[in-house]
Amino acid sequence: MNARLDSADLLRRAAAKLRETAAGTTSGDWDVRDSGELVAWQDTEDQRFEYLVECVEWENPADPKWIAVASPALAEPLAAWLEEVARQYEMAPCNSPDGLCNGCERRDDFVYAFNVAQAILGETAPPSRMFADTKPVEAEVGS
Repeated sequence: MNARLDSADLLRRAAAKLRETAAGTTSGDWDVRDSGELVAWQDTEDQRFEYLVECVEWENPADPKWIAVASPALAEPLAAWLEEVARQYEMAPCNSPDGLCNGCERRDDFVYAFNVAQAILGETAPPSRMFADTKPVEAEVGS
């Protein structure tokens, strides 16, 4: 597999992991009470249920706030974004003999997507690091 396909695969694997992980979670709104307790709300046709997330005590009060912001509701939009970047990455013109695009690894949106995918998968050395010493290029309008 060449580096381009490996990079697109990285993005797609991260999208799949997001969807798989979110599939078994409590859907609905996530919030943090003034007391610092993390709660998930789930609506049914008749009523609204509250699920308290059990935790001894949050050592860092920012943790439950972050978890509430990064609720399962983000999984689908993030997964769709990663897949779209993978699609664009595969379509980008490539004239390098080793199969690497000589521009898209420097596009900020691609670099951000690779870094997000790396964090989701817990992998190191994302493809975007290959060009860490180069200046990002501007994406063309309509690309």
